[in-house]
Amino acid sequence: MKKIKLVLAGLFILLSAGFFFYTLEQDQKSVPNRIVSGSSITPAVSKGAYYMKMDGSLIVIYRSDNSIYEYTDLNQEVLPASLLEELKSGKYFENEAELYEFLETYTS
Repeated sequence: MKKIKLVLAGLFILLSAGFFFYTLEQDQKSVPNRIVSGSSITPAVSKGAYYMKMDGSLIVIYRSDNSIYEYTDLNQEVLPASLLEELKSGKYFENEAELYEFLETYTS
């Protein structure tokens, strides 16, 4: 009887670990992989610590080294046309505080 309980406990642990890693892999697959290199995204580091740019239908925040900092959920339909035009080439922010102040303005 003890052996059966140990086998069942072991199976439960193995299945739980398998389920955990499976869901972790699925979560990682749901985030789009973007290659941030090439001529389409080449900001000058001196322009700011962060920049925001339209990437297809998404508005993405990048660090000055071109790595993705965050995907935004900004609704392009409510943004002013002048801002959308600026986002096509990149809107720069000197620091994180300036970036979040901007985000609060358009997400509230």
